[in-house]
Order: sequence, then C-alpha cells, then structure tokens
Amino acid sequence: MQASEMIQYYKASLAIEAQALIAHGIISRSAYDKLVERQDLRIVRRGCRNTCALVDYESMPNRIKQAVVAAFGNPYDYVADNALLHHLQPNPAAAEWLEAYRPDGVRHLRTQAVCRYHAEACILDAIGRLLTSRRSRSSALGHRSARLWEELARLVTLVDTLRWPHSLPRNPRSLERKYKAYMQDGCAALVHKGYANNNAARITDDADTRALLALVSGPRRLYNAARPARPVTPHVVARFRAEHEQEIYARRHGSTRFRANRLMTVRRSAPTAPLRLWTLDGWDAELLYQRTVTDKRGHTVTTYHNRVKLEVVLDTCTRYPVGFAIADTESPELVRAALRNAINHCATLFGRRYRPQQLQMDRAGYQSLLSTYRQTALRVTPAAVRNAKAKVIEPWFRHFNDTYCHLQTNWSGYGLTARADAQPNTEYINRYRHSFPDRDGVIEQLTRFIEMERARLHDKFISRWQNQSTDVELCPMTDEQYLTAFGIHSEHTYLMRNTGIRFTLPGTGGRVVEFDCFDHEFRRHAAERWTVVYDPDDTSHALAVNADGSLRFCLERKHVQPMALCERRPGDAEALQRVRDFNRAEEQRITDALAGIDTASPLTLHRAPDAPAISTDFETLTKLCIVDSDSQHKPRRDAARLQMQQADIATEEHDVSELY
Repeated sequence: MQASEMIQYYKASLAIEAQALIAHGIISRSAYDKLVERQDLRIVRRGCRNTCALVDYESMPNRIKQAVVAAFGNPYDYVADNALLHHLQPNPAAAEWLEAYRPDGVRHLRTQAVCRYHAEACILDAIGRLLTSRRSRSSALGHRSARLWEELARLVTLVDTLRWPHSLPRNPRSLERKYKAYMQDGCAALVHKGYANNNAARITDDADTRALLALVSGPRRLYNAARPARPVTPHVVARFRAEHEQEIYARRHGSTRFRANRLMTVRRSAPTAPLRLWTLDGWDAELLYQRTVTDKRGHTVTTYHNRVKLEVVLDTCTRYPVGFAIADTESPELVRAALRNAINHCATLFGRRYRPQQLQMDRAGYQSLLSTYRQTALRVTPAAVRNAKAKVIEPWFRHFNDTYCHLQTNWSGYGLTARADAQPNTEYINRYRHSFPDRDGVIEQLTRFIEMERARLHDKFISRWQNQSTDVELCPMTDEQYLTAFGIHSEHTYLMRNTGIRFTLPGTGGRVVEFDCFDHEFRRHAAERWTVVYDPDDTSHALAVNADGSLRFCLERKHVQPMALCERRPGDAEALQRVRDFNRAEEQRITDALAGIDTASPLTLHRAPDAPAISTDFETLTKLCIVDSDSQHKPRRDAARLQMQQADIATEEHDVSELY
C-alpha cells in the first residue's frame, strides 16, 4: 500500500492508519495499545471490518512523528493542498479584544472560549484574504465561482481543529452569514449571545430585589416556599444569589466571618528585634485534670473534665513566649501575672527590665487593665473586636497544642468548631481518665512545655537581641514603674521608725521584712502612714505610697550587719559606710536648716542652775517609792515638787523683766 493511501484528512485532522504504523515497525502492537489506553494517541476513527483505525498525526509523541517522517516523509506532502492555510495567521488584535471583553459587564470569557473565538476570527480573516486575492481565489475554487461558499465551507472543514479549535458552521449559507456579520461587527459577532444572557436581570424592580435578597440571605432557603407576584425559576434565583453573594454573606454567616473571609486583609511583617511588639491572649488549655470535691453531706465526687486557663505573652519577633501565667479563669489578675512574668523573664535574659515598644491585646477587661497596659508598654494598640487575624498569638496556640499537648494522655482535642474526626476518641479518654493529673500536675505540664518552647527559640531570640539595629531606642523600666504596675498592695499601713518600715509578709507565717529609703525627703514625712507595694517573688525592693498617692518612695531591703567583725562578708563594709554617709549627710542637712535659729529668736530661755537636779529628784521620787533613813517618802517628794515650782516662777519673772 502506498503512503498516499495510508495518509489522509479525516474530519479536518491529518490521520495515518494504525495498521501502517505497526506494519512498518514504527510502533509495536503492545506499545500502541498502551498509548491508546493512556490517551497519548487520539483515535479519530475506530477500526472495524474492512476499515482501518486512523490515528491523529498531531496527537502523536515527537518520537513517533520523527519515525513517521523517516519512513514516509512529511505527511502533509501527501494530502491535497488547502489554499486557505496559506492565508491563515494569528490575529493579535482579536486576541486582545477577546481577553478584555466582558459580556455581562463583570465576567470575562472563559479561556477555552477565547481560544475558540480567536481561531474563528483567524479563519474568517483568511477567507477574506482568499476572496481578495483573485489568483488564490481562482486556484482554490477551481474556476467554479458559482459554487463559491460551498468550496469555502469544504476548505474550512479541512483546517486542523487541534491547531485552530473552531466551531464555524459547515453549511455554506450559514458560513456566509457568519462571515458577513464578522465583517460588520468584528469579534462581537463571534461571541455567543448566551454569555451576555443574565436571567437574574429579570428582577429589575427595587422591591423585588429587596424581597429576594431577604429570602436568599436567610439561614434557610425560604425562596422555595415563596410565592412572588411574578414567579421566577430556580435558575434565576441561583444566578441572582451568585451575583449578590458579597451582600448576603454577612447575613448568612455573621459579621465576624464576613470580616474574616470577605474583607481585605492587611499583610504585615514581623518585627526584626525583641521588645518591638508583644501580644497576649488567654487560652483554655486542652489538657484535662481530675478534681475531687466533697459536699456538706460527705459525699465525694471526682470529675475529669476540668481545664485551666493559660495566659501567654508572645514576643512577635520570633514568637517567643516571653511570659505566661496559669489560673482557673481569666481575670485582670491573671493578665497582670503574665505581664509581670514577661518583664522579669526579660530581666533574666537581658540583665535588666525593659518596657516593650508596643502591646497588643483583645478587648477582654480592657478598661480595668488599661492603666497596667500603659505602664507596661509605650504604645497600647488593642485589636479590633472579633478580629482574630490581627493577633499572631491565635495560630501560636494551635502550634503549641499540636506540638506539646497533642501527645499527652489527658489531651481533650480541639475547639468546638473543629471537625469531628479530628477530636480524640471518647472511649479512650474514659478508659484512661483515672491517670489524669490533678490541678498541680497539669500546671506542671504546661510550665514544662513553655520552658521547652523557650529553650527551642532561646538562641534565635538572643541573637536577634544582640544584632538589632539602633533605629529604635530601648526604654528601661525602673523599679518604681515596675512596682506601680505589678506590685501587690499591703492590707495595713505602716509608720516609719528609726529602723525604717517593718513589714510582715502575708502568707509566710509572720515573717518580718525591714525596708528603708536612702532618700532624705522620706524622713521628713515621719507622720505619714505608708502602704507597702511589693513583689512577692522579689522582696529586695518595695514602694512606699501614702494614702492619696501623692508621695512615693522606693524602699530597699535593709542590709543585716554581723556584730562580730570576724563574721563580715563581702559587701558588709560598703553597706555600713553607705549608712554612715547617709546619716552624716542628714545631720549636716539638719544643722544647715537650723543654723542661726538661737540668735534670731527674741526669747531666751534660762533655767536655774539647780533646776535639772530638782527636776531629776522629783522625777525619781515620783517614779520610785524610795524612803529615807526615817522611812519617809512623801515628805521628800513634796519638798522636791515645791522647790521645782519656786524655781520655775523665778525663771519666768527674770525673763519678763528682760523684755522691759
């Protein structure tokens, strides 16, 4: 069989008989079957009795095409020449117009439709060029101008639909009408009118629009039961609902999900150094513990569903848990405890306490904690209500739960909105509930996990601190600022003594701590009653505050000096010298303040030379019942009293005489 008989055009595709490929050794039978099974060869005509299967040449892999060319030569040389192909070329202007065209004003054409309409525009352009060229037209039509469009329709059917995926009509009259419409309206004549058809546009009245919006935006499909004045089909309602999805989403799913899923999201970058931004939030730890309670009648019940609240302060630089606190419920005291832990942990890492540049939190207890937030950070920026996306601590809790809590026997699963198949097995929980830890045990678990997370990020966190740029100035936190924000106020007030303030620590069984102040102004307010503000974890410093808060003095724990010089430790001599220097400066201050008072006074008080002795005798006889040799006490006491009175009268007369 000659090659011209094995290669032919079939349904506008250049095809080769499958049996010829196998017979000439281009491909084996098994390889042919595999390629057909994997759809790597496109069969344009199936084989049957006395009819060979035809394989599309353009769908063949390159290696098979090369073998065909080597065996038969170029297959296109064996088929009749299509004069239309000489004028067929891409049309960039039509492609650009189709890409930008929106039939209904909103949606673009599908990619597949753009390719099809572009191919049709190119073929119609080729027909126009063919009709313009007389020589080409005469050659293409075989000098049969009477059958012009019949021959053009035949040439169009011979165009390879893989390279030019068109759907132009094969009927000569339909093809002629299509060509004339294209010449008049351009590419718009190619687009099917169904793309611009909007069934939802039938609802044009404002009242109908509002009514249908109320129906389709509800939680139930009420439009199925509605009976409008002008009935609409379900297809119209579906199109209307799709077009107004943005408007009805908030009513169907709530404002929180609308803001989270439908509004624009701000993309932010993490800080480059620690203490730039802290964020905090509370989390119901997904770890269960058992608790035994005995009622008034002595009945004991053990429950295993109990959980604690974990408050975490996160440094967003490396998502390092810089502070945390654990309690049964979330409260302002729990938040203050977490912030206090964060400030002290930074002091451990960096050598002193610092205030973060910015603090972010939610709105829970915001008003009662606002003063603490402002005393902690330079800027306070609460997140918007129900805006979980703004806080990076929300996904951090998921990471903490998956990494550490998920592996524990007492793990309780994920939140209420999680998938049911992601929750733990209830039978497993009930079987091992007796092995759950108590409250102290679950606190120990969470503390250990936080420390493990800190250890994992420690080196990276410290490296960011050491390599940070100087574009942001650090703000140290003084002891006064720290105690004002996080200190605990004593229940009683205290007077200043010569030993300072003797303060009894609560919950220590009467342990007494003495504080003193090296500020000279503090000793001028000996009559004030002071409230002691202290940190139970660090009693080396405290704060003395008066009743109205107008006076505040930083106190130091008094240094205890050994009596024996041989027991002195390093620092004892310096502490003693510091006290001596303070006392010497205080005496000098008092001396300077009282200088010239005696000479400036108009009154000079004089006491008789024996007045001190008489006063001493009277004091002694009044205090002690000491008899004389005659066993008498009262006569001696009365005589001393009379002598003292006469001495006072004489002194007063002398002073009055000096005035005149």
